[in-house]
Amino acid sequence: MPRLPDYSRSATITAALGTAVLIGGVALGLYSRFLAAANPVTPGDEARAELPDALGMSAIVVGVVALLIIAAVLLSARRLRAAGFGNPGMTIYLVLAAAIVRTMQLHVPSVAEQIFEHYAAFPQLPTALAAWVLVCLGILVISYPLTAVPRFTPTARTIAVPATIGLLLCALATGGALWVGDDDRFIDHRTAASVVAPQIPNRLGQERFRIALPKESTVVVGGPGFIIGTPTGITAYDGATGSARWHYLRPDAAEDGVHHEESNLLSIPSENTVLTSWNHLGWIAFDATTGEKLWTESEFADDSRSAMRVASGFGASSEPMLALVDDELFGSSYGNFARYDARTGRHMWSEPATPDGCDNMKSRIAITSLAVYQVRVCRNELSAWTTVLALDPATGAETAKRDLPNPDPDRAPKVSVQEDALSVDWAYRNAPLDHLVVSAPGLLGTAPVAADYVKVIANDPATGTLVTNSWSTGITLSQGGASYRSLTDPDAGLGGVSPFDSKLLTDELIAVGDAQLRTWRRADLIENTPLVPLGSGQASQIIAAPGIILIPFDDKSAGLQLIGFAP
Repeated sequence: MPRLPDYSRSATITAALGTAVLIGGVALGLYSRFLAAANPVTPGDEARAELPDALGMSAIVVGVVALLIIAAVLLSARRLRAAGFGNPGMTIYLVLAAAIVRTMQLHVPSVAEQIFEHYAAFPQLPTALAAWVLVCLGILVISYPLTAVPRFTPTARTIAVPATIGLLLCALATGGALWVGDDDRFIDHRTAASVVAPQIPNRLGQERFRIALPKESTVVVGGPGFIIGTPTGITAYDGATGSARWHYLRPDAAEDGVHHEESNLLSIPSENTVLTSWNHLGWIAFDATTGEKLWTESEFADDSRSAMRVASGFGASSEPMLALVDDELFGSSYGNFARYDARTGRHMWSEPATPDGCDNMKSRIAITSLAVYQVRVCRNELSAWTTVLALDPATGAETAKRDLPNPDPDRAPKVSVQEDALSVDWAYRNAPLDHLVVSAPGLLGTAPVAADYVKVIANDPATGTLVTNSWSTGITLSQGGASYRSLTDPDAGLGGVSPFDSKLLTDELIAVGDAQLRTWRRADLIENTPLVPLGSGQASQIIAAPGIILIPFDDKSAGLQLIGFAP
């Protein structure tokens, strides 16, 4: 720093301290504005979205102006006063006033408090706040020596010591800001070793464990067992033992702030990936076996089309693939279906455009483990038909196609997925078409069109085995599209059951209803005895996971439980 020949001792010390704090504030402002990580989620309102950038830039501009005033005073104060311009240092008060106005304009205290309360910690905002405080503090400190009438010649010591103190103050402020902006301190993350996932049990077996579940929880298949999601995060369990393997938790998650949206928990077993959605944070993908974080930013996370939603079955314990779908509109950048790689979040392919003569608005998508089906409603001057395409999940290439006559081209059929089987319901009673169920893409060309509505009880796409129920045929077990077992007598075994959920295992068909489990031999649909009571309460779901069959059960006395069965 240039010598200040007329400065008093106190003014010299104050000038050195204030200048050092100003320099540190400007440097921290530069870091905040151009280097620090920003909020991963853009806040909904403009004030919160702009505060970190605006505050960091304000610290830079105001700090640089203050330093220029200091330089002007040091270099030309005497000459300007001699020329009758007074003390140029008085202009520092204008800068101080501008800083106060800027603080009020940005609503810094209230907006910063809202961001800290509702969003995950990130370095840009606390470093911008620290930079702004340092710059304002530096201006306050430097205003005294700039406006005083100095009469003392400083020494190196009177400059070096306060300057060092000022820089140490800046270092402490920087360290504190980085600590405040470190989101990892709110996270409890434990990983696990990679193991080979066991097979899904071939039959129900016996009860092995019961785990208490929070009221707000979701259970999905994942890794060598299952994963439980709650508002605080996810915990992965070993299927064979029911013991915890890894977890990713935010113990202090708040309802108004960052918390795990457990109802959006997605498991993609085919890619060994589990995806979590966090309020005011976004998506985080994990390896389902080890718990290692795979990605937080990706093409999938960046796809913010408002009309699109994540393809997921209602209450499904696993999903065949990661995709976005649009139930209403056809169009936008990727069409109304976009397939993503769950391990990387990278976009893979999009639904092919419908040809001339087919109605884009009536095109529908159904997603199963072996195929993505596109159902088109088409017509020309002579006829109308429905086209069903089976698309390869990895490439989007067409693997099978079927055209069916359509009695009413102005109405689109209802397209859905039942137990991993395609369901196309025209709902035209007394018409040529009624209901088509396709258990696997290889059977698209030969699957029969039923004369009435068919409810899928269970499906094994790998073998083409399908268990259905309808008014005309009753309970039917078919394989490869051909029926080889039919039970039309309501008193015959499976007949008359209306399960809340069912699963087809290698050797058994399992159904759950209310507070009991029923099982049938897969080969002939003869019911096993006795029934399996679960307790006093209600169960409505069966989850077939590696090494274990899981039943979420709402016990009247013990509360929500997860019951594990295995041979």
